[in-house]
Amino acid sequence: MISISLTGNLGNDAEVRHLPNGTAVAEISVAVSVGYGDRKQTDWYRCQLWGKRAEGGIIQYLKKGTQVAITGQLKMNKWTTGDGVEKTTPDVSIDQIDLIGGVQQQPAQQQASGNQYQQPVSSVDEDIRF
Repeated sequence: MISISLTGNLGNDAEVRHLPNGTAVAEISVAVSVGYGDRKQTDWYRCQLWGKRAEGGIIQYLKKGTQVAITGQLKMNKWTTGDGVEKTTPDVSIDQIDLIGGVQQQPAQQQASGNQYQQPVSSVDEDIRF
């Protein structure tokens, strides 16, 4: 496998599921924008947290739109659609994930405080860094 570092925004809330053997897997999709102007494009990566980390405290913060920095192992997943078209998608097994730009509040908290974000992640880094 190839080591990779990504910085991007989540395209969905984290979804946690359990394999038949009981292992937890949390899946997210990360949009990474490269280039600028007319040459700007967005690449999507499917990323997974495995085991106890998939059930850890960071999962509650992995919401659509959250900016993250990820380091992990890249694997190109090849598959064929029902009509015979071969596709390739990049999958990343996450070694480390960090939230960037603060922790977003839930809607009820936003109304009560009037702010969009809570304290910066750096002050709660030990609780959510893996």
